[in-house]
Amino acid sequence: MNLFFDLRLRYFVETPGLNNAVSELTFKQGDGEEVVIQFGRSPDSNGPVSVVQAPTWVAESLSATGSMKIGIKAAGDYSDGDLLAGLSSFTHDAALHTYTGSLDLNTTAINTLLNAGDADDTNDVAAIELALFELTFKTATGEPDRSSINDITTTIKHSVLSGTEGTPTNAGDPDDYALIVNVPQYLPTITGMVGGTATDLDSIATTSTPVGSLYQLVDASTGKIRSYELVAGTDAESSPTVVRPDDYSGTNEKVYKLVDPAAGLGGSLDNVSEDATPDLGGPLNTNSHSVYFSKGADITDGATITPGADGNQFNLITSTTTITAIADIAVGARYSFTFDTIRTINHSSALILPFASANVVTAVGDTAVFEQTATGTAVWKCVNYQRFDGKALTAGLTELADDLTPTAGGPLSMGGHQLRESVGTSIASASELVIPADGNSFVVSGDVTVSSLSSVAIGTEVELRFTGAPTLNHVTALQLPSAANIVVVAGDVATFRQTASAVWQCMSYTRWDGTALIVPTNVAAQVVIMSDVKAYNAAGGTFTAGAVRTRDLNTVDSGGDYVTLASNRFKLDAGTWLVTASAPARQVDSHWTTLYNYTQSSAVAVGVTDWAGNTSDNQSRSHVSGVFVADGTDELIVQHECLTSRATTGFGSNTGTSGHDSIYTNVTCQRIA
Repeated sequence: MNLFFDLRLRYFVETPGLNNAVSELTFKQGDGEEVVIQFGRSPDSNGPVSVVQAPTWVAESLSATGSMKIGIKAAGDYSDGDLLAGLSSFTHDAALHTYTGSLDLNTTAINTLLNAGDADDTNDVAAIELALFELTFKTATGEPDRSSINDITTTIKHSVLSGTEGTPTNAGDPDDYALIVNVPQYLPTITGMVGGTATDLDSIATTSTPVGSLYQLVDASTGKIRSYELVAGTDAESSPTVVRPDDYSGTNEKVYKLVDPAAGLGGSLDNVSEDATPDLGGPLNTNSHSVYFSKGADITDGATITPGADGNQFNLITSTTTITAIADIAVGARYSFTFDTIRTINHSSALILPFASANVVTAVGDTAVFEQTATGTAVWKCVNYQRFDGKALTAGLTELADDLTPTAGGPLSMGGHQLRESVGTSIASASELVIPADGNSFVVSGDVTVSSLSSVAIGTEVELRFTGAPTLNHVTALQLPSAANIVVVAGDVATFRQTASAVWQCMSYTRWDGTALIVPTNVAAQVVIMSDVKAYNAAGGTFTAGAVRTRDLNTVDSGGDYVTLASNRFKLDAGTWLVTASAPARQVDSHWTTLYNYTQSSAVAVGVTDWAGNTSDNQSRSHVSGVFVADGTDELIVQHECLTSRATTGFGSNTGTSGHDSIYTNVTCQRIA
């Protein structure tokens, strides 16, 4: 496993020279994993770099007295808890600047978490998830410990092979008998059944052939395929149904029997009519031919009609008795009846007519098609009824206005014409506006406050055009787009839709003068400035190396409406912010800042590394900036790290001038969206 550690970024990267951090690693329990680590440095992101410049990487080695170690801990174990695996002994290749070591993954801690090697074979755990991998190192003896600033999520998978498994047992060869009895054998040279010649079925030896064997052949006399099964029996020969083999004897009592075509094993029907109960195995393809329905014998039945088995089309003659039922045939059966007399068909649960649940009086020449939908107590449904004179069974509408409750069966197409909504009766403003039924657009007069509209029907839309100046109350029954009351101005127009019983929602509101209901917030004007303000003679404080330090922030200089500051942590209003911060350091050598999400425990942006040499009176500031999407709950802090500790003034020197406060950490936040 090859790992690259960027000394500038302070974390492992997937590609040397790029900022793509390694986020996860996977190991296998029981392995000795070779780990090769190379330290290096990518270019300073603030330096002049061409947008087409290839990534660069300068490999580096620690000093001869430097040291390093890596470790893996279970999820949740930080300062406490034992290592699952660790490595501190590496071989250095000075030419390649690499450090190579073997990470032992066969540890008691790993095996315990995976339940590996215990006596119970049923409790093994597939993998250790969400473990943490970290590197710590010293560049030289006496230098402070450094570590990777991002934890790497690590998975350790349970090994599969332990070395104690037995050899798999062969299941043996397939059963020859099963193969023979389940697969018909085609006999291309056999064309007859009896005669004893080499082309006859009875010539095939059966002494060693198992009972149940199947054979197929083409009968030369008919040209049809016949299927035979070899069965135990003493049946007399009766070709082609029963064929006795020539080697039949008292010790070999076997005969060939013709397989019943209905059994589906390759029968020999002369035509479909031989099958009294034909069943299709799939859709019937008519192959560009007609399907002829048979006309059965005329029926003279009275109240109950019993179709014959001789067809699907019948004439009902002679009787004029009311029809109340059709005999039970089979679910799916369908028959066409043509009436030669005038009679009534009764609508009932057993004889369902689709004509507004009304009885039908037939006329001579009418035709009805019925299909059986249930058995037991037979249920028949009329799926088609055709009057002989071509007229409809029930009279249709002549004008849409005749339908007092019209309901569309699909999308309403205007056919290239206008939809003209009616202007209804004018309404006087009141606590509840009562919506008339004579239109969809209404003039509302008066100045009385409105809190509801009368319930009409869910989905109803109305347009209200105001000539007065009432107030519209934002309440559950009257939902307004500004979530606040609206003071109407004469000429305003509002559209409301009923969304629930007695609940109306304003879908649009247009001011007569064209102005908006709500003036949008000026995002660009939202700027927050904060700082660490101390007395003129108060130094910044002691800066201790080797750990992350949180810088003081105690004063909101401007923009207090958009931020909350407490205990050095600040919380911005929801929005997208450009956050810029800087902090001074004195005589600490290298130092750098980080904008850190205290709530989520994650870095927002890593700042510029600056230099304040400890051998002379040097002071400099590290700057950091980043874009932060605030949700109104996350708190941010400014972190600072250095290489060399400095007491009292490590965080900066004071002004020393009375009347001039000492300003140290400074943060500016500008909302950009």
